[in-house]
This record gives sequence, C-alpha cells and structure tokens, in this order.
Amino acid sequence: MKKNKTFIIFLGIIGLILFTLIVYFTTIRTQTTKQISTIPIIPAGISPNAPGIVVKEPVAVDVSSLSNQIPDTVSQKEKSKIAPFLPINVQNFKTSVGITTNFNIFSIESEPSQVIHAEVYGINYYLSDANTNNPQAVAFVESFNQIKKLLSDKGVDVSKLQILYGNREYIQSTAENWVKVFRLLP
Repeated sequence: MKKNKTFIIFLGIIGLILFTLIVYFTTIRTQTTKQISTIPIIPAGISPNAPGIVVKEPVAVDVSSLSNQIPDTVSQKEKSKIAPFLPINVQNFKTSVGITTNFNIFSIESEPSQVIHAEVYGINYYLSDANTNNPQAVAFVESFNQIKKLLSDKGVDVSKLQILYGNREYIQSTAENWVKVFRLLP
C-alpha cells in the first residue's frame, strides 16, 4: 500500500512538472511569434470616401527593394553604429501642427541585417498629399527630422541607411514620397 501511495505521488509530481513545462514553452513560443503590425486609423469624422483619402489594400513591404537605393554593405556599416542603442522609442512628440506622434527606431532579426525601421505613429498615411498644407505630411517631416537628429547624434549618416518606415506598402510609399518631396535626405 505504501509503494502505491509513493508511486501515485511520484506520478503526480512528474505530471505537474510536465504541465508546467508545456505551459511555459507555449507562452514563450506565443510571445516570440507575435508580429508587429501598424494599423492606420482614419480620424473620426472623416469618411474613407472623402476627397484626398485613397484607401489602399494593406500589402507588406518588399524589403528587398531597399537594396536598390543603398548598397547593403553601406547600410550595414551605418546601422552597426546605432545597433547597441536599439530600440529607441520616443513618445508624445509634439509637432507644430498639433499632431502628437510616437516613433520607434528598431530592427527585426528575421529581416536582412542592413535594414532598420524608423516608424512614425500618429500619422494618417492615407492623407498622402506632399505639401505643407497637409498637417499629416508636416507632422511626419518634423518627426523624421527628430529621428535624423537622434541618429546623427550617435554618429549615423541617415542617408546611408536602408529604412523601413512601416510594415505596409502604402505607409512605405507615402513616407518615401514625403522624404523625397521635402528633401529630408540628400
């Protein structure tokens, strides 16, 4: 009888350990597989059919296209200067047009090592007109200039980086257009 009781306690302990390990590894796997996703929000009161708003299908950014702009080795060298400081997160950046933005500078291990993200949140990338009458564009310009300052203070030449501005193609194309039109990079 004593052997049966000891055996049942032993099996209970083994079962508890196995259950704990399964829960632990399931939690770890779930946390490491989460995707970063940027979901644009059209401000309240603005119809998706309003003039100036073009709602585009959310398509992921083709990271390989960045190599056409800046050579991989050049970007990797510049990124290595900032890598020890990543991620950089700035909250509640006040722009002159009354839009408060947040921005993150980071990299993702699963992407090519020369790519860096410089994502500005709080901008409505659907309002993509590239002029100073567009408060969304002005807020992006001011936020991106702050990103450039943060990076240049660390000795990084931002014009030599392969930058992802977001994980959706319309965000990337709008941001690239604003960077080009407003001459934010040489």
